Amino acid sequence: MKTTCEYYDTRELPQETAVRGRRTAAMAVKTGTSSSAGSSGPKRKSLNLQTYKFHALGDYPNTIRQRGTTDNYTTQPGKFEHRRLKRRYPRTSKNHATTMASMSKHEAREQVIDRIVKSLDKLACDNTEGSESGGENCPRQKRERSSPSQHYHIAASSRIPVDIPGWLSSLAGDRATEDFVDRLKDHLLERILGVDYTGDPPSFSDADRDNLIISHNMMYEHQTLRVNYTTYDLRREQDTINPRTRADIMLLSHETDDCRHPYWYTRVIKIFHVNVWYYDNNASSDGIKRMNVLFVQWFGRDNSRPGGSGFAARRLYRVGFISDDDPDVFGFLDPDVVIRGVHLIPAFSLG
Repeated sequence: MKTTCEYYDTRELPQETAVRGRRTAAMAVKTGTSSSAGSSGPKRKSLNLQTYKFHALGDYPNTIRQRGTTDNYTTQPGKFEHRRLKRRYPRTSKNHATTMASMSKHEAREQVIDRIVKSLDKLACDNTEGSESGGENCPRQKRERSSPSQHYHIAASSRIPVDIPGWLSSLAGDRATEDFVDRLKDHLLERILGVDYTGDPPSFSDADRDNLIISHNMMYEHQTLRVNYTTYDLRREQDTINPRTRADIMLLSHETDDCRHPYWYTRVIKIFHVNVWYYDNNASSDGIKRMNVLFVQWFGRDNSRPGGSGFAARRLYRVGFISDDDPDVFGFLDPDVVIRGVHLIPAFSLG
């Protein structure tokens, strides 16, 4: 090991040399001596086995057996907490006898201020809950925890109500909102009646749609959808779907032809829930039921590429938005069929 180490002429980084020079100069001023700091240039660095990292190598096997592989946890919380302490230190008297007590007082003050801010945020949300803005200006709250056993999570709040008739009238002439209510009811009836999802738009009569009532003609919008899934290396992971930032998702394909692709891709336009109740002549209503819905715009697979795509062609698959002339370009999805989010790489060469 010594022979191997001597072969390499390893020197300090310029930043390390500068820091050492400043430290030596400061010590010389403090002690009243002269110093030629930094004149010797970068110092030579050799392999040092007298460090904690080498000492801890023998503990890695037992730690992995107890807590799992090292990519399951991180040391960042401890490092970030150390940074917080370093930010508080300049505000103390720097007297070793009182430093700990002074830093503890700073921490206590921060906790009191944090509680006051949270109380004011909650009060602001309560005051805007029933206003016309629907709480849109409500300060951002701490994200709710979701159970890893649930496939997806959408917030339980109803603080962003949207009047469906009013919203549709404001978007009159928009291709995305044509027959919005009828298509939404078809989607909800398909789920309520237990019809297997195949990707084909369901078709119900007006009499069937009349049996489904959307409470107050209101839908309640949400900003994010969180989806739990299992990665390819059998680990738990969660994707956050946001229509404004990360809106593309994937789900299992229901194609049956020979050129079928295992997945379908779509972009989430709106995340919302509606409160509905369903009744027919043979059964009474079970009461109001909340149903989560995704309003999406579908991607279609581009099969016009010369030579094809996929593993055999050694090319990534290519998708694009379906033409507006297609009646099924927009649709609705049950969040439970979403597998995970997907990252689509723009094909800039195509314009």
